[in-house]
Amino acid sequence: MGRKMLMLLGLVFIVSGCATTAQDQTMMTQLQMRMGELEREVQAKDARINELEGEVKDLSYDIKRMKEQKKSVSVVRSSSSSSSGSSAKDGEIIRVPVSAEQVQSALKAAGYYSGAIDGKIGSGTKQAIYQFQKDNNLKADGLIGKETWGELKTFLQ
Repeated sequence: MGRKMLMLLGLVFIVSGCATTAQDQTMMTQLQMRMGELEREVQAKDARINELEGEVKDLSYDIKRMKEQKKSVSVVRSSSSSSSGSSAKDGEIIRVPVSAEQVQSALKAAGYYSGAIDGKIGSGTKQAIYQFQKDNNLKADGLIGKETWGELKTFLQ
């Protein structure tokens, strides 16, 4: 009887060990699957980070370029103001990063300006701006802002 009991205990031990091993295997498989999912998520996040870093570099370049354009426009405005004898108020007419020559060229191409393309914002240029705005249902304030330039630049080649 002792021997049977010993064999029975041994059998129970083996069976319970197998059951525990099966549970451990299932849990291990589940953990491996979850690790795989997490690794894929990390790879996706890394890819998104790389995309965003590229966008930041592009935007930084655009900002730098716009600052340089703004500086060159300021130089053009101040030189055209000083050479034409116009007031500082005239230099504030163009509020986007374009030159007075570009504005005059676009106005001329649109049929609103007939003067010389000299970069000087005189009364002829001011009148042309105002009339262009009025005819195109824009705020007729005589200033070249985003909306006015958006319409006007289409006439440049």
